[in-house]
Amino acid sequence: WPGLPPALADGLAAPSDGPPEPNELRYTHFGVKYSAKHRVPLVTAVNIDGGHSVRIKRGDDVWYTDGRLPGDIQLGQTNFADDSIDRGHMVRREDPNWGDDAALANEDTFHYVNAAAQHSSLNQGKTLWQGLENYILDSARTHGLKCCVFTGPVMRDADEDEEVVIDGAVVPLEFWKLVVTLDADDSSLHATAYLLSQGQL
Repeated sequence: WPGLPPALADGLAAPSDGPPEPNELRYTHFGVKYSAKHRVPLVTAVNIDGGHSVRIKRGDDVWYTDGRLPGDIQLGQTNFADDSIDRGHMVRREDPNWGDDAALANEDTFHYVNAAAQHSSLNQGKTLWQGLENYILDSARTHGLKCCVFTGPVMRDADEDEEVVIDGAVVPLEFWKLVVTLDADDSSLHATAYLLSQGQL
């Protein structure tokens, strides 16, 4: 897990199951560190196994709160009533879907603690967030890569910058992804970072 600045780390939610990794909400093939203070996932980490990826069709989405955290710090259906605002998966639905536990991993991604408010134009944009997600997963599948993907929002200083808050939750203006895998020779790590904005939306 990457480190977080102390001011953000201090606001992380503490899951009731007392995970070995502090503050980690552990799911199938991925984890989430969720801010109780800002009501947004601060960082997520998912392992992708492109050589064993399983394609699961998207059905009728059912979203869940996580019983390991108090309900009043989590968002819910009423917080996403505006059709222009999506529940943007921080761990993409398809990324952890590999191996024998693919179906469970798919369901696990539909927890509200894995979602941040994203404008639909960003979230569904073929050249924006969805396009980036497609590029990462398609590359892993095509080349049989094992990747670690870290994702999160860019958090602003509320005292110095304009911070957008809706329903008590921070709405990030930018999101980042960091993809780490072995290079073509399987001899050293290769990392690529991406930054996308919805500020103009």
